[in-house]
Amino acid sequence: MLAPHRPGVRAHPIEKRRERTRWTRGRERRDDDGTEKCQTYGEGHDVNFELLDRYLLEGTPPKAEVVKALLAQPTDLATAGPFYEGMRLLGARTPDLTLIALRLVLAGKKADDAHVVTLRGAVETARGGGPEADAARNIYRNALA
Repeated sequence: MLAPHRPGVRAHPIEKRRERTRWTRGRERRDDDGTEKCQTYGEGHDVNFELLDRYLLEGTPPKAEVVKALLAQPTDLATAGPFYEGMRLLGARTPDLTLIALRLVLAGKKADDAHVVTLRGAVETARGGGPEADAARNIYRNALA
């Protein structure tokens, strides 16, 4: 058997997978039929951001309607796939944090803890109303820009 760090014919399947994926980590990947597809980053998708943003910042329309609309027009971003799968499974019970993380991914940002916590704070403040709501909406928009 070959050493684990040298993929080859007799290598462990996980090592073979690493070798295969090493060449597909760039922007262009190949579909199952062999055609290249280019990943897009940013907000160049056919997703209704206005509906999602209004739900996150104002709490309207109902979450079930937002999830249904998002599932009706999914994006082809690979990084958004797990979020859509979770929404498919949970439906209206999808946590707001999932929607916040999805919104970050669709904006081309990383959905790491720091970004999600920042956006969650802005969302909670904006929903609460009051004098801080406008500042929270600006924080939200700047975080996604």
